[in-house]
Amino acid sequence: MRTLIVLVNRNNRADTIDCLESLRRCRGDFDVIIADNGSTDGSLEAFAEWAAGTVPVDMTPPAWDSIRGQPLTCPTVTYAGFADEAAAIADRTPRWLTVVSTGGSRGFPAGNNLGLRYGLTRDYHWFWVLNNDTIVDPAALERLIAAMQADPAIGICASTLLFFHRPTTVQAYGGSRYFARTASSMTVGLDTPLVLPPPPQCAGFDFVVGAAMFVSRAFVEQVGLMNADLYLYFEEMDWTLRMQGRFRNGYAPDSLVYHKAGATMGGGFKPPSRHRVYYLTINRILFTRRHFPQYLPTVVLAILAQAIKNCVRGRGKIGWWTFKYLVYALCVARYPLGPIP
Repeated sequence: MRTLIVLVNRNNRADTIDCLESLRRCRGDFDVIIADNGSTDGSLEAFAEWAAGTVPVDMTPPAWDSIRGQPLTCPTVTYAGFADEAAAIADRTPRWLTVVSTGGSRGFPAGNNLGLRYGLTRDYHWFWVLNNDTIVDPAALERLIAAMQADPAIGICASTLLFFHRPTTVQAYGGSRYFARTASSMTVGLDTPLVLPPPPQCAGFDFVVGAAMFVSRAFVEQVGLMNADLYLYFEEMDWTLRMQGRFRNGYAPDSLVYHKAGATMGGGFKPPSRHRVYYLTINRILFTRRHFPQYLPTVVLAILAQAIKNCVRGRGKIGWWTFKYLVYALCVARYPLGPIP
């Protein structure tokens, strides 16, 4: 049973190529599709050059230690690029890497949906929605498949996420716990040393972290595509809410994925960008209004408290952005979201 790996790229060709290079050493029967969200940095040309073997990849960081010496499962990269989704779907030629332009900055869920729609026209049984700023352990995919096959009730399965720059430190043991009263979450195992199997206190989560979501074809067909209204963030929580009563979350602890954490939008080791603050703030309000309207007052208070805390800590610009986008979310913003105004 074959897998389609779905990546979304926007002006981040170096990280995407790193991810592709790691996937060449990943074990399993799979192909890769990249949905390019209107990149202007030469990404499309760079992917073609990488496929032709003319783009070197720096594999010296420690996160590559379990990857770089592994044999290539894809010695020759077969590649094609397409200007739109319809052209990609119409071409039935088998290949390892397909790159499709979405036609603009469509958002993370919409980009993934292009890949999922493409896959549904083929005979893929699994879909692995990966952030493009990840690299994967060679056994990561086959361990996800084993977990899904062991329990058919699992619709969406998580990996263990490790920080790329601190590869023995956990970003997430699979997922996060969600607190609807404040529209906030707590990532399970965040910033702790890697222990496998995870400690008992790290068992259980409400939703799979969106950097690595492995789903079955049945899940996509029954639950549907990702919610493109969201544009960025909260898409994994929305998928989880929509699957309730039909599927459940799963977790393959020994499926390891190294995540650069915020390489595109800030966060992790970078200050949060204006775009990150915008989409997180807007979606906290709109997502709550849609799914948990009874908690809208407490969510507003939580966001105000966050804005004040940033100001007190000397991050006045971030505090101002948070307050401004809170007002915008309450008074103006509606789904579907698009690029930041």
